[in-house]
Amino acid sequence: MSSATLDRFGRIVIPSALRQRHGWKPGVELELRDGPDGISLVAVRSAAPAPAGWAWQDGMLVCTATATVDITDLAAFRDGLDAQRDAELGNPS
Repeated sequence: MSSATLDRFGRIVIPSALRQRHGWKPGVELELRDGPDGISLVAVRSAAPAPAGWAWQDGMLVCTATATVDITDLAAFRDGLDAQRDAELGNPS
């Protein structure tokens, strides 16, 4: 068990052993969770950068691109995606 003291600016220093155990480096974002037994610190895991046409929202990867084809015919849409994937991978159709 470790302890820390709140300074006059409201800051605490997390002991080195705890930072190392959790892999917390300078600049890590910590979420403060207020619970019935006190406050807990949880590292906010940064996600990998979202690819073009996608964005991270509430921890989920969400498509933000605008459809350029008719997506009401799901079979045709899937076939188009398959053809695009094959073309990008150099697979003959």
